[in-house]
Amino acid sequence: MVDLNGFDASRVPPMNPNDLLPIGNYRAVITQSIVRQIKAGTGSNLELTLRIIEGSYANRTLRAWLNLWHQREDVRIIAQAELSTICRAINVITPKSSVDLHDRPLIIEVSRKVRQDTGAVVNNIIAYSPIPPTATAVVGNVMPPRNS
Repeated sequence: MVDLNGFDASRVPPMNPNDLLPIGNYRAVITQSIVRQIKAGTGSNLELTLRIIEGSYANRTLRAWLNLWHQREDVRIIAQAELSTICRAINVITPKSSVDLHDRPLIIEVSRKVRQDTGAVVNNIIAYSPIPPTATAVVGNVMPPRNS
């Protein structure tokens, strides 16, 4: 049991699960990966949970479904390309397990789409890229020697 003494829900507005992230780029990490059966019975997919790690949307989560074990080859090829993009973005080129993808920062590009089954507008990850390297810092304010 966890002690929640002091928490007052009347002082904290409830979260709205329908709040969509604005379209844009976010720094994120993969925090969970599981294999799930596809509802249509056409195979299984790798479900990735990604958590935004900075900014006003920090700790919000998104999911990506990679249909790596789908019965249709064209669907598998798309999923493999998406996995390859993720691997390159986090510099893990030959993962041994999906856990190798966890907790490595990358940039995700978030868009919106309309779900075909419900008509609801939802966020959708459309791209993955590496976090750009930062500029090399000057150590100790050392100036290069002058040529006289």
